[in-house]
Amino acid sequence: LWEGSLPSCLTRLAETLGHLPAAAQALEELEAVAGYLEAFDLPQGAVRLVPALARGMSYYTGALFEVRDPAAPLGSLAGGGRYAALTERFGLRDMPGVGISVGAVRLCDLLEARGLLGEGAGCALQLLLAPLEPATEPSAIAALRTVRHRGVRAELYPAGAKVAQVFRYAERRGLPWVALLGGREADQQRLALKHLPTRQQFSVTLEGLLARLGQPPLA
Repeated sequence: LWEGSLPSCLTRLAETLGHLPAAAQALEELEAVAGYLEAFDLPQGAVRLVPALARGMSYYTGALFEVRDPAAPLGSLAGGGRYAALTERFGLRDMPGVGISVGAVRLCDLLEARGLLGEGAGCALQLLLAPLEPATEPSAIAALRTVRHRGVRAELYPAGAKVAQVFRYAERRGLPWVALLGGREADQQRLALKHLPTRQQFSVTLEGLLARLGQPPLA
């Protein structure tokens, strides 16, 4: 089977296997993944499709993935995939998810080799971005890319969640800032920003958000 960039591989796989129902569903899911990867604007060549990839766990029911560093001969640094019914084995029904496991020893070896395990190299999250509607997810992803490039340690919450659910998650993780993006905010090109420790709320542009978090203004 072919291996290479997602768009070219998906086209060839669709031509060859698209008439099979199971393959058609898999291709649809991979096209959705390709759309998210495009939205995150990853460097060209950062993601490759490997149709022959297999992992040793039988509970996977969707896409599989592995993380590698092409410049380091360490093999897979992390891996996982989509599963639809794993939690049923533990009594929790209708709870699909995606899981990933990290090779801690390999990852630490890589970080140490690159001098990234120094003292004070903290990684606590600062900001949770939450698109309140699926339609605002692309804008939230674009904002996430921007704030990360400006040095903000940020995470994206799945689209369409209730506001209370977003805040509970952020408080549980100890995040100080939450930025909500609903339809009204998207129309105004603003975000609803909340500082959880003080409960203060602000309506800000992306540049205003960076200023609140102590980052330099956008160029």
